[in-house]
Amino acid sequence: TTIDHALDSFVTSGTVLVASLAVAEPVLLYENLHNKRDVHGVTLIGMIPQEPYPIFKDASLAGSIECELFFLSGSVKEFQGKDHLHYIPGHFSQVARNLLRGRNARQVDVFW
Repeated sequence: TTIDHALDSFVTSGTVLVASLAVAEPVLLYENLHNKRDVHGVTLIGMIPQEPYPIFKDASLAGSIECELFFLSGSVKEFQGKDHLHYIPGHFSQVARNLLRGRNARQVDVFW
């Protein structure tokens, strides 16, 4: 399976993805998701990205792919608040609760 095949199989309009963090960071997802231009309303939820991956820098993705981060790292802080990259304040112990209920609650389709 290639990353393109995985993206085509799991990411369609309206998909909500939750990405792993730290050593489990989905590098291939972060490096390639911005190329998926045929979708609308996709939400990528992540935490503490280690690199300024294209998915976080590309403001032209607004409306197609929205990125919501529970924690910002220095590598993406400068892109926060610009169209498609949004910061969700909270404590690490609140991440699961915030995903499942409250203002930012949603049904998660894919854990990557």
